Amino acid sequence: MTTAAPTQEIRKYELMVIFSGDLSEADLEKEIDELRKTLKEDTQGVTYEDSWGKRDLAYKIKRQSRGYYVVFNFAATPHAILELRSGVKLNHHILRHLLVSVGDDYEPGRQDKDLTRLDESMERRPRIPSASSSERKVEMVKEAAAKKVLVEEEAEEKQKKKPVLAGKEEEDQLKTVEKRLEKILENPDIDIR
Repeated sequence: MTTAAPTQEIRKYELMVIFSGDLSEADLEKEIDELRKTLKEDTQGVTYEDSWGKRDLAYKIKRQSRGYYVVFNFAATPHAILELRSGVKLNHHILRHLLVSVGDDYEPGRQDKDLTRLDESMERRPRIPSASSSERKVEMVKEAAAKKVLVEEEAEEKQKKKPVLAGKEEEDQLKTVEKRLEKILENPDIDIR
């Protein structure tokens, strides 16, 4: 009985590569052409390619602070991906790479279209005129004055709500306080002089 080798499923992938920022334009083109050639040989062909140009890196990679970003979209078998990965890892001009499998419904560059649509919808919206800074300051001063008036009114209301002691009750409280003070002063442990 003979067993046939299973056919591997072709999947879509996206490869982002960061080339060294020290490369000249000619060397960069040469490296991109080599990578493009490898992709064409090992995969079903490049369906989308986008060069983002030279950009600052968030942190240094292999002592480099800048790099050239290039994105490729293609279809390939998982076996071809293994070979591609090893080739990318061995290229000393590539600082970093990211290879991801994307869904069948993935459209390269769709984000650019979405952003363009968002920009267009923002332009169509009626703009609300903003107040000038002096008008905002006047409003802030008015609000602060209104808050101050409210605080003062609340303080007055609290004063009004305090119970007023009748004359006799006040006298009784004063006598109680005087008696306590006399007891404190009679204490031999306390020396006032």
